[in-house]
Amino acid sequence: SHFKAVTLKAVTSRGEKKAGAGASAARFCFRNLLVNLGLFAAGVWVARNLTDIDLMAPQPGP
Repeated sequence: SHFKAVTLKAVTSRGEKKAGAGASAARFCFRNLLVNLGLFAAGVWVARNLTDIDLMAPQPGP
């Protein structure tokens, strides 16, 4: 999380030279949110697929 704070500070300080400093910071945060949601959805999809494969395995018993 320390690395995220440093990169966010660098982006906001670089954006202060332009007129839309708040817009660039908001766009950066929005992109981070989208990336996190995408990674979370991919992890859920992989976990569901692994459990499907586990359920398709032959079960012991008569």
